[in-house]
Amino acid sequence: MEGDKSETKNSTPDSGSTPVVSPMTERAQNFPSRTYHPGSFEPSEHFYPRCLNAQMHATVHHFLSLSNAQIASRFCHTRPEFDRAELLTYLNDYKPQHMLWSGSDLMYVTERESGRSGCTIIETNSCASGQKSNPLYDETVEDGGYGKLLRNCFIPEMERRKEMGMLPEGELGVIYDKNLMEVSGYAAALADITGEPVHLIPAWSNTELFGPSIYKFENDILYTRRPTNDPVVTSEEWVPIRAAFRYVTQKPWSKIPVHLPLGGTFIVNPIIACLAGGRNKLVAAKAYDNMSIELDAASLPRIRTPLTIRDVQFNDIRKWVKKLGGHACIKVPYSNGGQGVYTITSEQELVEFEVKESGNPYNLFIIQSLIANSNWSSKGFQGGNRATLYHNGTVPNKKNHIYVCDLRIQVCANASGGGFRPVAMYARRAAKPLAHTLPSPDGATSWEMLGTNLSVVRGHGLFSSESGRLLLMDRKDFNTLGLSLDNLIDAFVQACFAHVAVDRMADFLTPKGEFSEDFFRAMCDDDHLIEEIRAGIALNRKTA
Repeated sequence: MEGDKSETKNSTPDSGSTPVVSPMTERAQNFPSRTYHPGSFEPSEHFYPRCLNAQMHATVHHFLSLSNAQIASRFCHTRPEFDRAELLTYLNDYKPQHMLWSGSDLMYVTERESGRSGCTIIETNSCASGQKSNPLYDETVEDGGYGKLLRNCFIPEMERRKEMGMLPEGELGVIYDKNLMEVSGYAAALADITGEPVHLIPAWSNTELFGPSIYKFENDILYTRRPTNDPVVTSEEWVPIRAAFRYVTQKPWSKIPVHLPLGGTFIVNPIIACLAGGRNKLVAAKAYDNMSIELDAASLPRIRTPLTIRDVQFNDIRKWVKKLGGHACIKVPYSNGGQGVYTITSEQELVEFEVKESGNPYNLFIIQSLIANSNWSSKGFQGGNRATLYHNGTVPNKKNHIYVCDLRIQVCANASGGGFRPVAMYARRAAKPLAHTLPSPDGATSWEMLGTNLSVVRGHGLFSSESGRLLLMDRKDFNTLGLSLDNLIDAFVQACFAHVAVDRMADFLTPKGEFSEDFFRAMCDDDHLIEEIRAGIALNRKTA
């Protein structure tokens, strides 16, 4: 479980053997069913220990204290070609229809041909971690970003639906399949804020190993079996859930119906946010392109991304890698947690990708220009001009090593009042230093030098985390990133634009308020994915 203190060890240090862990023990440790009551939020349970003792860096603290008006003024003062009033309209007034919160991963890069530097969007996530790694902005507010996100987007929309008579009877829940430390933090914070119990609802993928699901959908309502004092034993009672915060990341469209109408359980974020780009890199690339046209018309900066070739069939991948000079990044569009991402810098790495993904049931891939060292980044283009991007990386350490790093910035928006807020931030670095030339002198692979994701797949839908590469926004780690206040402002603006792009795409995919398979197929013609979506829709049983 990513970032969870209850992660199990695969071997004992003295014997080197692999102990047998029963499925129910794994389930208890990784997918417990619990109820959190008011007053149960304990910071030590929901933040990394090093985060509890960290003090937020003054630059980050100052950034988080800025109003959107100040952010827009500073951004356009340093970039006078852009329209401040238009930018402020997006930052202050945008009311999302579907995706209320997100986390964007950005990298600080330089364009070799022009020398321009800036933050580039790598992806936007509709279920993004962040809170457990974020030092407190105000040390008197113990729930930190957990409470900020819930108070700014989840609770206002839930209350609005209640006033409209569009919220069913029932209790509150957090449904999840990963990241126990963080999802339990949301459950405990929500219980404190609302003053009522909140159920933690596991949604594991492997029902053969961990048993049947303990939740169901019926007549557009989510139900869960009532938890007991035992994390793997539930009662026979089905409890209706009127509103649920969602942190389901692994094929969420196969676990939750893509559309629940007004009057059904209110889920944040809804599955359509995943399909529109929050868990679908292929559709996200199209959403970014559409949004960039809108931004051009408003005299605002485009969403910056690596050159992206979309809708690539498996048999055509080798051809496109060759066109990019033999260096590229190949992605399975619907994976997450660092899965399905391949950095290619050699024939050997390309063959390894082909062997591993030859049996992939999905039809389509995306290929992006590889961002690496300036000497071995792949060829790319921006606006019709050659644009080879390379990593600025970390400040050199005492060994004179520079590491690739990224920045996760989590934002939320209010669906009724409008306006974005930054909620949490952290950074990650690669495992090995970035080599000046290839092959790397220390024998490091391209992924070891370029991959920043911390998740480690353990199998059966279980994850651990390489938290040693986590970089906090504190007085120690932030200095190593080489980022300024203006860089954080740039990242926030890009993250907000990416969020709007995905939300706009979600709106396009739901004409008349319902998911359109035809519209989705026009954006993502992948038969296997569509079959998974249909399976998720079928979970919503209709009874008299």
